[in-house]
Amino acid sequence: MNPLIIFFFFIIGLMRVIQKVCSKKVSNQIEGPAYLHYGGYYQLIAAALSLIALLYYGFSGFNATMVLCSIGMAAFITLGLFTEMQALKGASLILVQMFAAGSIVLSALFGHFFLDGQEMNVYQWLGLVVFLISIYFMVSQDKSKAEDEQAQPKKKISLKTLIMLILMFIAEGGMMIVQTIFGTLVEDGNTALFSFVMFAINALILYICYLVQALFIHKPVRKVEKKLKFLPKTLLICGAFLAFALAVINILATELTAMVPAALLFSISNAIAIIVTMLVGGIVYKEKVGVKNIIGIVLCAVSLTVVGAFM
Repeated sequence: MNPLIIFFFFIIGLMRVIQKVCSKKVSNQIEGPAYLHYGGYYQLIAAALSLIALLYYGFSGFNATMVLCSIGMAAFITLGLFTEMQALKGASLILVQMFAAGSIVLSALFGHFFLDGQEMNVYQWLGLVVFLISIYFMVSQDKSKAEDEQAQPKKKISLKTLIMLILMFIAEGGMMIVQTIFGTLVEDGNTALFSFVMFAINALILYICYLVQALFIHKPVRKVEKKLKFLPKTLLICGAFLAFALAVINILATELTAMVPAALLFSISNAIAIIVTMLVGGIVYKEKVGVKNIIGIVLCAVSLTVVGAFM
């Protein structure tokens, strides 16, 4: 494999660490419409960082296709943020993670049927199935683990929650597909410009949603205006680091779509995200890694080896 590809994946892994630590840090400090305010804030910072990257890439490649890809990516990100928040109200974190990671199937199907040179053979499909199985083990807990204070009680999944999970599945897969389209089909695609327009549009969408909720559902105008000017220090710091991580991940992942088939790229990206989550939880937050988690990691490594070997 090209050393540059390995380097890009390594950097993505480091950025995933920052992403998970920041997300964990703010998970219990923000709720309700504030999610939209915080999301708009770090998306705006990510747009500013992407604009800085344009000084290196240059301002070339601005065209209708790039704008459409950016709008599509922003729409899927906004849909993913909203549906994930709603799904977590009625489903366990494990189930939500499985739906998000499993959306790689949409990207693999798109690459197989619509992109030249990315058709998957039977061995790669088998590897993809093993990867999906590994997701279950990587996000599962052993029965021997005692339920802690954060464990969610088991309850029947409602129709609304199921719809939110399906929409989140589509949104996550849509993001992968848009990145693949931009990286493989847009000639001379400027990833920094793509990221800037996408993050800027997404920040605008999130702040519009936040204002609508705040003005017409929750708070009077004066309180909204005050709230828009200030975020707690922790959220400001975490949001800035998260924005940096997301900007780097998006640029590198988009670059990789032109170097690596979609099935392999997003298999590795999802694997990195899940494994990093486990490592951060175990090392930083002292969460135990069980036997099922280790089995999942092994199955994940096997599946990626199979997919990569038969490229």
